Amino acid sequence: MSKTLGLSVVIPNHNHSSFLREAVESCLNQTRKADEIILIDDRSTDDSWEIMEDFARRFPPVRIFRNEENEGVVHCMNKGTEKATGDCILFRAADDHLVPDAMFSAKEAFANQPDATIAFGETIFFERDPCNGTKETLALSSTTKFFPRNDLLQEWVPDFNLPSSACFVRKSAVLSVGGFKDEAKWHSDWLCFTTIALRDGLTFIPQPITGFRLNPQSYGNSSLMKQGSQRPVLRYLVNEVMNYEDGLRELFFASGAFAIFGDSIRSLLAEEKGSLPKGSEKLLPNEWERKCFSGKIHRHGISGVVANRLENLMGEISSIENTEGKAAYVYGAGLQTSILLYIWEKLSLPSLSGIIVSQKGDHSDFQGYPVFSLESIAETETYLIVLSSKSFESEMAANLDNSLPSVRRLSFWIKELTKL
Repeated sequence: MSKTLGLSVVIPNHNHSSFLREAVESCLNQTRKADEIILIDDRSTDDSWEIMEDFARRFPPVRIFRNEENEGVVHCMNKGTEKATGDCILFRAADDHLVPDAMFSAKEAFANQPDATIAFGETIFFERDPCNGTKETLALSSTTKFFPRNDLLQEWVPDFNLPSSACFVRKSAVLSVGGFKDEAKWHSDWLCFTTIALRDGLTFIPQPITGFRLNPQSYGNSSLMKQGSQRPVLRYLVNEVMNYEDGLRELFFASGAFAIFGDSIRSLLAEEKGSLPKGSEKLLPNEWERKCFSGKIHRHGISGVVANRLENLMGEISSIENTEGKAAYVYGAGLQTSILLYIWEKLSLPSLSGIIVSQKGDHSDFQGYPVFSLESIAETETYLIVLSSKSFESEMAANLDNSLPSVRRLSFWIKELTKL
């Protein structure tokens, strides 16, 4: 990154005063300082604004803005983009933690590839302490490396994700794709950054950039629980990408990037085929299952986290293998569970009896396994439950504490939730 190339940090905030100070301090305590840190308060009712004013008084790079009304995260991200004076922007959540060398890593990445529009590093997922978190990586390279779009397509697999808090992106690139779309809501950053990466290529930084707090009450996670709200957002994403110019749309087809949405996107494409743009089914190509569920166990993304955790605990899992006719279940029915089931079988771990969901709905089967509601599971007949959701492990563990407190359980992202 040249001396004339500025770096802006944008942090939207709404009622996150309990985490805000830590988040801002982590951005200030960098080995290479940001040129500016833009804090946008979305009309909080706690003491967030007072905290922002304190930072602005003490640290000149901190610029603060306050919305007259509550406008939402997407509005704040677009406002931050507009206000940013730096060429590159790092978007943060108000409860994230920035790794101390993150800015320096960005400097090196853009110095190596000055024409790159987006650089992405590894993420540490945590609940309370980033030092005890779980690292997720795309594992594209052992050194910082730029992947042109054709090379990136060769590496792209369905559980690749680009969390905004680990992405350094040029302001011009964000503006070139129309910024963050209100209609995309909690997936607006996914749409923006995935579009830029597939169009322009991606620089991968093989080092942790951000600590991502796993909070089931966060904007994105709480919205994912509202199934009635999820489908209109996915429908918008499909329509938006299908309206892209031919070349860019084909890149989404080839990547299978929509597979990150699991069964939700699969059911949308099947049930609304007649009303979606012609060819929308190509967004979820048959090849995505082959990429995820064939050959060797992958060491990237969700697959890498699941595989490493299971391999490290194989001995303990096998030592509690059922000897009394009791059952083992997986709790959760999303993309992670699809990946988990494949890896579980590849490692020849004890047999599973089915899938548990908090609310059963209309599903009776998940990839050949019967689906049960949590309330139907008998504590005396169960010896192990495997938690399978990055976003909701803590909430799942709380549910088990209430309904099945004596049953052993295995977690992946928040390790302290494991009881074997």
